[in-house]
Amino acid sequence: MSENLQPIDRLDYAVLALEGLRDLVAAVPNLQEIESEKLSMLVNLVTGEVRSCAKELRRAA
Repeated sequence: MSENLQPIDRLDYAVLALEGLRDLVAAVPNLQEIESEKLSMLVNLVTGEVRSCAKELRRAA
């Protein structure tokens, strides 16, 4: 994410990404069609961003 964005704004984007993942999974009739490695990578990217934002917000508090 851009370093110009504040952690709270990055959290908003992380929520949108999670909602997109949810919609992607919901649209697939058979979850076996989703490559688990790719899904895992996407979830890890989003959770890593949320974790990073939480650390920054704690430091700022």
